Amino acid sequence: WLVPRGRSTTSLFSSKSTGRDVVEVEFDLDDEGHKVEAFMEFFPDGSASIQWSASELPISVTKVMCLIHEIDLIGSLVPFIQHAACLHQFQWNDADRIVRVVSKPPIPFVAGLDAVSQRFGFDLLDSPWGGMCLVECSPNWVEGDGQQWRGVPRPAPYEARLKQVDVKTMVALGRPCGKLGELTTVFFTARGDLKVPRSMLPNWLVCNLVKLIGKFIYQHALEVVAKFDSSEHGQRLHGVSSPLYDTLDQRVARFIQGTLHEDAEVSENIGGVLTA
Repeated sequence: WLVPRGRSTTSLFSSKSTGRDVVEVEFDLDDEGHKVEAFMEFFPDGSASIQWSASELPISVTKVMCLIHEIDLIGSLVPFIQHAACLHQFQWNDADRIVRVVSKPPIPFVAGLDAVSQRFGFDLLDSPWGGMCLVECSPNWVEGDGQQWRGVPRPAPYEARLKQVDVKTMVALGRPCGKLGELTTVFFTARGDLKVPRSMLPNWLVCNLVKLIGKFIYQHALEVVAKFDSSEHGQRLHGVSSPLYDTLDQRVARFIQGTLHEDAEVSENIGGVLTA
């Protein structure tokens, strides 16, 4: 579903088939032309998928990654979050971690959702995808001395009454754009087991939740970015505890420089053809 650079995205959400349980939503994030196109599908096995994209958002990739990576601060951006934390940080990669997010969305008869996932990060700037990629999936807990994943014991439920959510697959790609890399185009796709009956999720509720969450995240992200240097996110981005963000800045700068060089070559070639 994610689209390599240079390919059209006009048909991202055009797939329809009789008998499929599909909900499509398109809405504006602001009055400046930024919008989200979202496509959701519910499956007979109780799982669901969502895909969405938003082009040229006025936030740099490094700041987008900071907003996502600092998992314990996600509640300042995403509604209905009750608790979020990094449960285990693997030492060989800053983006290799096990995280937990507990949320309580307004779904009838559902006390809340508890999602524990393995998170990875990949630098795909030099690939045709041209972006920084975040991947999450549910740990494959194996029996042994208690259930473990990569030597880490399975955490106890946050609360017994919460529904455990299996994050089968989640992929997000942030693509730098703009002359200085000051903008970001985001592609997102995820599939998981909801553990909530479809009958409790009428289409109007799904659409309203997607719009509410999307606009909430965007507006709060802009508020954080507007005062970034004095925010907790900014303190962590500019801190010395992790080289992650300095590396990101350097990689994005090289990517933008290379993209501008490619664009200049294309313009020169077109000009040569037109004057020939």
